[in-house]
Amino acid sequence: MSVRKTWQAAAAASLTAAILFLLPPIVGDAQVYGNLPIRVKLAGSSGQLQLYWSEGGAWTEGASQRKPLRSGENALTFFLPRASTRVRIDFEGDQSEAAWTLTSLTLDAAGASADLLDAFAEAEAQDLRLQPSGDDVRVDAVGGDPHVALSVADAMRALQLPIAARTRLLDGMAKVGVGIAIGLLVLLGPALCEWIALLWKSRKLIFDLAKNDFKGRFAGSTLGVVWAFVQPVITIAVYCFVFQFGFRAQPVSNGFPYVLWLVAGMVPWLFFGEGWSGGGNALLEYKYLVQKMVFPIATLPAVKVFASLMLHAIFLGLTAVLFACFGVMPSMRWLELLYYLVCLVALLLGLAALSAAMTPLWRDAGQVIAILTQLGFWITPIAWELESTVRSPALRLWFRANPMHYVVTGYRDSLLGGAFFFQRPESVYFWCVTSIAIAGGAWVFRRLKPHFADVL
Repeated sequence: MSVRKTWQAAAAASLTAAILFLLPPIVGDAQVYGNLPIRVKLAGSSGQLQLYWSEGGAWTEGASQRKPLRSGENALTFFLPRASTRVRIDFEGDQSEAAWTLTSLTLDAAGASADLLDAFAEAEAQDLRLQPSGDDVRVDAVGGDPHVALSVADAMRALQLPIAARTRLLDGMAKVGVGIAIGLLVLLGPALCEWIALLWKSRKLIFDLAKNDFKGRFAGSTLGVVWAFVQPVITIAVYCFVFQFGFRAQPVSNGFPYVLWLVAGMVPWLFFGEGWSGGGNALLEYKYLVQKMVFPIATLPAVKVFASLMLHAIFLGLTAVLFACFGVMPSMRWLELLYYLVCLVALLLGLAALSAAMTPLWRDAGQVIAILTQLGFWITPIAWELESTVRSPALRLWFRANPMHYVVTGYRDSLLGGAFFFQRPESVYFWCVTSIAIAGGAWVFRRLKPHFADVL
């Protein structure tokens, strides 16, 4: 890699970032803070808590979220549209004389927090008796429709300044990231173009080998392809049992059952783990092809990724059946899965090429991938909800830096309803990271390719 090429890449990165800083923001506050978390902590009777929001009009069921209350302490998170000016909190108890102690009611954004507990204590209540007690408020139901309505306009205005500052910071980071990605693509461009051209030219070969690989995994077994589903299904069942019955996980996101939320995140993660581990061992598994001088060995990691994609397609079909059993029918939003599937395949191709190039020379790479996959399951996260668990905005930002968080959240948004991909500012960051992974994987593979035949 010449000094001239390095200077060209640095110039391209600087020029791109400079031009982007002269243009309008690519990350807007409506994208980052379109919905603000309103957090409620209370203890008392079991039942349900329903939160309505309004811009000044009537209360409607469509503009509300409902979450269950269990006996004892509860920490609930609702998401409030930025345009809201009023909220109404309905308490529904399972007992005739239900009572709760409200310990915290806050509206959070951009590392700042607006306390709504005082406004709650002074609000007009219907069929409720509010009794401030120190830093808490005791809530007693005394009628058939217990609820409190309060204004959040002042809290929204108080959060405008930190939201604007955080958005400017994120926009600057995004523009610098795009510049760095462009510079690396200029630096690694020749290897990337050569690799992409080879994959396109060998697309029929890749498809045939992937199909044979998929069939060959279960050749000779009695149950055949059924074995591919046994372990993932058992894994999902165990997690559902542990979290829903052991830890009594409540419905998450927008009120869907935990099992649907978990499956929506597990399906892309299973594909990711299978594709990355298989792609990393591709050269070891097909070493008889590596030793052939005329075979395009750079296609082998892609073969393993597309073989895993076939299994993933079957899992998506089973997911649709499971969702239908819970009354969630396919909709046009599910077409957005195609976009996130392309994102996942692109990321996997880069990681598979990089790990496949390293594995023949460093046989411990396969074990490292297995550990990273297991660790990544918990830090993505898959089995627990980031927004309602991690309060620190800085720590949440580190979790979101994991590119698989973007894909997993995208699958959940597509299947369960949420933000569109063009509304998510992380899209720019994800494609910068993925572009670097693909270009870096192609470059490392080309540099190490002459040594493969000797070590295998």
